[in-house]
Amino acid sequence: MFLDDFRKRFSDKVFAEMRGVSDKDGKSPLWDALGSKFFDMEFSQADMLSGLGNKSFIAELMPKYPIYLPMLPDAARAVVGMVHDNTRPALKMLQAEGFNFNGMVDIFDGGPVVEAFVHNIRTVREAVNRHAMVVNHSMDLDVPAEQRVMISNRSFRDFRVTTIPMNCIGPDTVKIPRVLAEALLVESGDPVRIAPLKEGALSPIRPNNSEPGGGKQWQT
Repeated sequence: MFLDDFRKRFSDKVFAEMRGVSDKDGKSPLWDALGSKFFDMEFSQADMLSGLGNKSFIAELMPKYPIYLPMLPDAARAVVGMVHDNTRPALKMLQAEGFNFNGMVDIFDGGPVVEAFVHNIRTVREAVNRHAMVVNHSMDLDVPAEQRVMISNRSFRDFRVTTIPMNCIGPDTVKIPRVLAEALLVESGDPVRIAPLKEGALSPIRPNNSEPGGGKQWQT
């Protein structure tokens, strides 16, 4: 939702690096077969440095030429493009959003890289614009997840997002209880963005693509 509101600040395409296979002791078959031959450090340290954005050492130390998979041991080849068991839910969520494997893998643990064009991400495609209508009376906010939608403000510096029952949504406005409006930093009349938590939670009609995610009407 933040990407959609401020697209000019981001690339047209976004990607996510998925955690590759490692055992309970943090040992990576691909690292043991490849990375450890070029880096004088443990996999955990190299992974931490890469995660902190310090990637220059990768270009400096890794070979400049292609690495042929048949030259690697079976254990290393078997994990190329595979994700850690704990990462499967994250990968499934991203795939549901429209992310796909782009053919690249992490040089350390072999985890896949998935990517998507921002305009093709499900949450972006199905997001709609409304205006806040702050109400002072109490509302039942304790509803099941399948009856909730995401709602965000449109602020760059103070972006906030939470969930709200979908029955709060009207044709042009969304009713927001005072306590939730304060958390979102919105007042009546302020623009807000609505998006379903899962595909099919809302049915779009009369789409209007004149602005990112905006102008659509929804029936619940």
